[in-house]
Amino acid sequence: MKTLKTAFIIILFTISQNVFANTTISHAIAMHGEPKYNKDFLSVEYVSNNAEKGGNIVRSSIGTYDTFNPFTLKGTSAAGIGFLYESLTTGSSDEAFTEYGLLAETIEWPEDRSWVAFTLRDEAIWHDRKKISSEDVIWTFNTLIEKGHPFYKYYYGDVSEVIKLSENKVKFIFSTNTNKELPLIVGQLPVLPQHYWEDRNFEETTLDIPIGSGPYKIKSFDAGRSITYELNEDYWAFKNTSTNKNPYVKYAGYSFALRYCMSNLYKRNSKKARILSEEIFPGVKKNFNDINEFWKKYQNPFEPIFKKTYDKFLKINNQKSGIASYNEMVSLVIFDLKNDINSQKK
Repeated sequence: MKTLKTAFIIILFTISQNVFANTTISHAIAMHGEPKYNKDFLSVEYVSNNAEKGGNIVRSSIGTYDTFNPFTLKGTSAAGIGFLYESLTTGSSDEAFTEYGLLAETIEWPEDRSWVAFTLRDEAIWHDRKKISSEDVIWTFNTLIEKGHPFYKYYYGDVSEVIKLSENKVKFIFSTNTNKELPLIVGQLPVLPQHYWEDRNFEETTLDIPIGSGPYKIKSFDAGRSITYELNEDYWAFKNTSTNKNPYVKYAGYSFALRYCMSNLYKRNSKKARILSEEIFPGVKKNFNDINEFWKKYQNPFEPIFKKTYDKFLKINNQKSGIASYNEMVSLVIFDLKNDINSQKK
């Protein structure tokens, strides 16, 4: 009996070793080969890390809208509403098909791709500051399959089960292992807040301003005619730079905040700004000068005219501070970030 028990344990151990040996845990998953960007990449190659932040843009959209819920067949959703939401992963535009973790910090899958698991980022929160959980992911999947646009039922038809492994980890099990795209496709799932929708009818059109986790929120709207989005000053990924383990990411966040503050201070009190600038580390100042030289090469002679015109436009539309209102908003973001950092130190 003892020999049989020992043999059984050895068999179980061998099976478990084989299973875990063939499991990959990564920041990204590629359809073919390896992801182009490693775990600690700062940005994709086709964007500039030195791009100027801020500004306003007005875009046109043909037609009208009668709902802020783009996930059902009923109604016509507002243009740009997708800015409010995020998915488990996001793709890059310079690879054939690769998904990188967005709400998900890591992606896990076996060699045969018969399932995929996502571990959510601890810092990922909704606009109302509630933490995004595995329950939100499971609720979103089930709701989109049962009540969402028919597209979702077709797109995720090979998902047989969704399991909660922990508060921030969820596993999708597939009915087949022949479709090697499934782990990437599942990562494209938009995640919705269960607590927001639980007392609302998901299948009806609505113009109640929704809660998401993305970098933008709805600021105002004129039903069916226009909608204005504003930067979410409490966006979790902005604040993530101050606590990021990658020193380059952390530097990028702090340097942006410093550059913005100094620029704003120069406009308000140039004398004080010059005094403070003397305290900036020489290497950082050189970095700022390099950025300024870069942008001088691409200065648009019409930008001052545009800013003046748009400033008047904003003031006519009840924004008394005009284009300066954006600067004030970002200053509040940085102040809030500073408070968060100080509270962490305590």
